[in-house]
Amino acid sequence: MRISILFIGIIGLVNGYISVEDNRLKDEYGRERLFHGVNIVYKDKPWHPDLKVFNYQYSYCEEDMKLLRNWGFNAIRLGVMWPGVEPEFGKYDINYIKVLEKIVDDSKKYGIYVILDFHQDILARQFCGEGLPDWVFEHPLGFPLPLHLPYSKDKRGVPTREDCDKMNWISYHFTYGVSHGFQLLYGKLSDKFVEYWRFVASYFSNKTNVIGYEIINEPWAGNVFFYPYLLWPTNADRYNLQRFYDKVADGIIDIDKNHLILFQSVTWSIFGTGFTHVPGKNNSKGVLSYHAYFPPNFSTKYIFHARNKDMKRLKCGGILTEFSVGSGNISKKNEIENALDLVKQADENIQSWFIWEYKKFVPITGSNYGFFFPNGSYTEAHTLFSRPYAQAVAGRIEIMKIDTKNKIFNLSFIPDYSIKEPTIIYINNELYYPYGYILSVEPKDIKYKVIEKEKNYLYIYIQKSKSKIINIKIISKNQ
Repeated sequence: MRISILFIGIIGLVNGYISVEDNRLKDEYGRERLFHGVNIVYKDKPWHPDLKVFNYQYSYCEEDMKLLRNWGFNAIRLGVMWPGVEPEFGKYDINYIKVLEKIVDDSKKYGIYVILDFHQDILARQFCGEGLPDWVFEHPLGFPLPLHLPYSKDKRGVPTREDCDKMNWISYHFTYGVSHGFQLLYGKLSDKFVEYWRFVASYFSNKTNVIGYEIINEPWAGNVFFYPYLLWPTNADRYNLQRFYDKVADGIIDIDKNHLILFQSVTWSIFGTGFTHVPGKNNSKGVLSYHAYFPPNFSTKYIFHARNKDMKRLKCGGILTEFSVGSGNISKKNEIENALDLVKQADENIQSWFIWEYKKFVPITGSNYGFFFPNGSYTEAHTLFSRPYAQAVAGRIEIMKIDTKNKIFNLSFIPDYSIKEPTIIYINNELYYPYGYILSVEPKDIKYKVIEKEKNYLYIYIQKSKSKIINIKIISKNQ
């Protein structure tokens, strides 16, 4: 009976669609929403994680969902792999879509939202990556020229793993095949790509715990050999991605007007994007998706400065959809310090964030261990990133920050008394408040009620008053 009541309470959090207003994400009640999430991208057959049995590398089952909810993660960024959707030209795999539907529906039971992400890295298996189905580039000539002589192929007609590992996968963007392939995607192949997205949207348009559709992960500039000016980041956005995104977004919106549409610049647009508007005609549901890796970024603070400028100019929302403590580009100590500073800056800038990646899964490109080593022991991820934050706020957030050293959480917001649903704060009792906590709400004369419906989650109901700002503080009893 307790479990049933808990599920009813959780499902009640995801009854309506997420929207964008004043650069913030809002739910159906008008509350501002924040998401702390993880990436779940399975880069090879069967193109989805194991849904049945928990294991430390390959699963995303109900046991995983329970762990994520306990750690305070309320969202996943799920790879919707085109080879899984359309393994043969014109032939769609309904069974694969049904598996993804089950992931979305099961996640809802635990209050977990989902971004559906077309995930690619260096475009296709023929280029040592993943993304487009094999039938798109059946005979890619010369890869990886001009970086290296052509590689041998395995029985699937793709380069062997041994050959692919001769170079860092990121360098393959500077091959003729990859650059030309992206230019084809933005041009001749765009109609087929729109069909892929329309098919996906037709199955998820009524899923209320879907945040939205992310058009493409980490798009490359295009054919930089024919058009070298595309290497200037705003040019790639303006001359290739803007038109491509408009076309894809209009195709999705024709099927689904409920969900947000996430769009990315090229990864090195660290000083600002070149977009003139959010994707699609008269689209009010645009969200700028951005990543935070070092390089190309040089400052955690400037990441949010640049993205906030983009969001205000484009009148859209924003989500940090990837960052990692396991990128391998800098020392482990600096990786952790940068990641912790990123989540601190994201929270203080009222931005949602997603870790790359929950588990190792299939490490074709950009791999790390995520939350689990293959031997079953935990990495440091869940202790580093399971942190107090406001998941839903009945008003406009002004300040949100956590002093991790002294275990002090502060939330200030301008209340909207027309909203009857509670402000929800996640706290990790085990890590932050093992001896209990003291919660205070100011001003002192305000009336409120706190209900801890489940472990680590506080539901705060505030009665209407003359107060123009509410301050909530949570401190450890041992302070």
